[in-house]
Amino acid sequence: MLGDPGNLYREFGTWSGIVIYREDARERLSSADGLIMDCDGTMVDVRRSYLMAAVESARLLAARSGRGLPPASALRSIIPALKESGILNNDWDTAAALYIAWSRHVDGGVPLESAASELASSRDLEELYGLAPTASREFLEGCPGPPPECEISSIFDSLYYGRAAYEEIYGVDPPLPVSRGMLEDESLSAGPVELRVLGVRMRGALGMVTGRPRRAMRGPLVELIGSIIRADHVIITGELGAPKPDPRPLLEAASRLGSSRPIYVGDSAEDVIMAEASRAAGLDTTFVGVYGLSLDAGRSIRWFASRGVPALIPSLGPLHLLLDL
Repeated sequence: MLGDPGNLYREFGTWSGIVIYREDARERLSSADGLIMDCDGTMVDVRRSYLMAAVESARLLAARSGRGLPPASALRSIIPALKESGILNNDWDTAAALYIAWSRHVDGGVPLESAASELASSRDLEELYGLAPTASREFLEGCPGPPPECEISSIFDSLYYGRAAYEEIYGVDPPLPVSRGMLEDESLSAGPVELRVLGVRMRGALGMVTGRPRRAMRGPLVELIGSIIRADHVIITGELGAPKPDPRPLLEAASRLGSSRPIYVGDSAEDVIMAEASRAAGLDTTFVGVYGLSLDAGRSIRWFASRGVPALIPSLGPLHLLLDL
């Protein structure tokens, strides 16, 4: 699958897709004493929720700002490139990046793919937002930031949560009268049985590190927390004041698990950077990338492989097979 049979990677097929691993990582995988998982794009399929909300938020703001209604397919196509920046852990900012890319395309004639590449090279959010054309910036006042001060994050949360939940969270009417939030379209990438298998394999040392706020933990996800993953083993990065890729949430999760050699499973550039930073801080972390829940699985595989990650899986389902190689 990686197109280079002479490299260190090997692969095997499963019911949910191909598992890819480095031959020199097998011992690290089998001897890990803890398993820490990302949530969005790893435990939860967010392609029909967070990512769709980002696309639709950018489209609506573009239309409101007089820049036409971008094709949803065009915006979806540049999300993988934007996500490689490693600074878009919050999908409010993904929505803003899509709007900025489209504005640069409309206002300056920059090809959309080129605009996405330029935004992805930003070192931080301040630099990324600074790339918005002057005429577009008035629609980004109060951004980056939460609703209701930032318009695009307000639109995003209207779409994601729906009217009732938005009013409950922010105490004001949402900018869009959406009754059913996209959050309701989320599904788990692995069920309770598969996670229990992992829990037994890791002797209960299961944890989660996520930027998802607790108010967005609903439905089946809530049922997993407490029954399979202990509530005190769930680290919310915002509650620590340490958003990804800051390694502190991962270090805290490992400490609570009593793990010195954890596996961290994630799907994003931020997850890779956080795992690498935790190793630099002295934690013997082994990263496993999830590629099957991305918008472009092939690109995700190639990007992870370019970083030399120890292993790649299509979803959490076949992870136990990887650990028992």
